Amino acid sequence: MERIPGISQGEWDALPAAARAYIVALEREVAELRGLKARVAQLEAQGSKNSANSHKPPSSDGPGKPPRTQSERKPSGKKPGGQPGHSGSTLRKSLNPDARVRHRVDQCSGCSRDLSGRRPDSIEERQVFDLPPMRLVCTSHEAEIKHCPDCGRVNCAAWPEMLAAEPGVAIYGPELRAFCVYLTAGQLLPYERASDLVEDLFGQKVSAGSLTAWTQKASSALAGTERLIADALANDPGSVHFDETGCRTDGKNRWLHSASNQKLTHFGFHSKRGTEAIEEIGILPRFTGTAIHDRWSPYFQYENCAHGLCGAHLQRDLRFVAEQDDESWAKSMKTCLLDMNDAVNTARQRGKTRFNSPTIAYWEGKYGRILKAGMRLHAEKNRIDGSVAIAGRRGRKKQRVGKNLLDALDQRREWVLLFLKDFTVPFTNNQGERDIRMTKVKIKVSGCFRSENGARHFCRIRGYLSTARKQGWSLLEAIKSVFLGAPLRPAFTASG
Repeated sequence: MERIPGISQGEWDALPAAARAYIVALEREVAELRGLKARVAQLEAQGSKNSANSHKPPSSDGPGKPPRTQSERKPSGKKPGGQPGHSGSTLRKSLNPDARVRHRVDQCSGCSRDLSGRRPDSIEERQVFDLPPMRLVCTSHEAEIKHCPDCGRVNCAAWPEMLAAEPGVAIYGPELRAFCVYLTAGQLLPYERASDLVEDLFGQKVSAGSLTAWTQKASSALAGTERLIADALANDPGSVHFDETGCRTDGKNRWLHSASNQKLTHFGFHSKRGTEAIEEIGILPRFTGTAIHDRWSPYFQYENCAHGLCGAHLQRDLRFVAEQDDESWAKSMKTCLLDMNDAVNTARQRGKTRFNSPTIAYWEGKYGRILKAGMRLHAEKNRIDGSVAIAGRRGRKKQRVGKNLLDALDQRREWVLLFLKDFTVPFTNNQGERDIRMTKVKIKVSGCFRSENGARHFCRIRGYLSTARKQGWSLLEAIKSVFLGAPLRPAFTASG
């Protein structure tokens, strides 16, 4: 029978066998109760997690989500509405209207005198901006055919490229095709609703099959552009944002991986979430700049680049520990990181590109002192609540959520504080989350993708459109250029 800790072997052997057995049984019960208590706390913590205090997406909050009465952002102090210097967006009169309509005065409203022959004393002008009548315009292309009187050869005029590629007697043109792909990939409508909208606007029913075929053609035409975007991101010496999200496809959970900066966006679709997908997509393995992400462990396998950890994710993690476990160090760390970010923004506005060594040492010291306070707190908790080793049980005791977060902030402090030492590194991964958000809206609207090929086509087109938006292009013109055989080429500039 194994003795319990805290007494010598001689003292243990001096106890009656029944007493020793009773003590061991009590210790086992206490250990089991502690385990149950930890399990209850774990389940309560899981139930308390939501998008405001964890990495869970807002879509997982459900109808019982708590009201958003708290925000991690500090008040700006500005009044609602347009700020001083804002140019506004009021509809202004056109100097060259497309049409003019004269409303005449032919009779006096007082005495009924005929005024039709009198010139107006003045003219008051008001303008109406509206849509023209919407209808499809049919253009008939006629190719001449001539026999040569000398050699007898039959000569036919060359068809335009689209008519040459699709020899049907009647086809849809690039404007309508671009508009339909814009509806499905740009405005995220399902194919049937896009078809209904086209019919309502133009009086022409376009089948879902045609929409699918046009999406496939646009995706195939953008394969080269997608490779160029991926290469440009992989070679960016600055900061690139990485993120991933679930992408329900054909009844299975698949994954969409994003890589983006301020000018470019790449979406990669894969059946896996981890390293296999990252390797196949091939951007991060070649990347040597600063990868901004949410400290998901597979990203850290790539040591060819620096890592900047998302401050917004850390804020949510710290908020959970502060609220759920009432750990004061987490509250202090939340405030410390936000104060650091404010200091960086203030220095950047004053034209500085970095802090001097004493300033960095001050913030690092404050960060370290908060970590030490947290470590002392958990050491005390372990002393009070520590379990007794039981015969037959092995393995390390599971740590508390707060201790795991402390270890991560300690072990990854270089990457947590990278934004403090390099002003070009952003504090959050908001750029990546904004870029990926519309793909989640597509899944919400449509429910899922029916096939993996359909998901891949959407990801490629959506990456091109996200890039187009960042480049300041019209999305309709960007898609139209694809169907005209010359996709617009992005400016492959490094991130700011």
